[in-house]
Amino acid sequence: NVSTERLQDGRRVWIDLGQVEQLAEVSVNGKSLGVLWKKPFKVDITDAVKPGANHVKVKVTNCWKNRILGDWKLPDDQKITWTLYPFYHDEKEADLMTSGLLGPVQLKSSTTLKF
Repeated sequence: NVSTERLQDGRRVWIDLGQVEQLAEVSVNGKSLGVLWKKPFKVDITDAVKPGANHVKVKVTNCWKNRILGDWKLPDDQKITWTLYPFYHDEKEADLMTSGLLGPVQLKSSTTLKF
């Protein structure tokens, strides 16, 4: 929910995703606001939000290592990825990397000051 006060002239509204591992695509009310791939995982959502309830979607992309390890444990007919080289030979060396939207997710505001 976004208050009317947050959308007054000279004010901007931001969504700060906090910690993201690896990439995040943000859309608000069906409007894509781009892909975030490095810190800070923050995007200006002013032009996409409206007063009151809004629909926010965050798509997070996992890393390649985790995809390969996930497929490694599946039967051949269920695998999605395929590689020529066996990157990992046993489960001890195959730890998953931290991945996902780890947050905290915060809605922030800024005001433009004129001098």
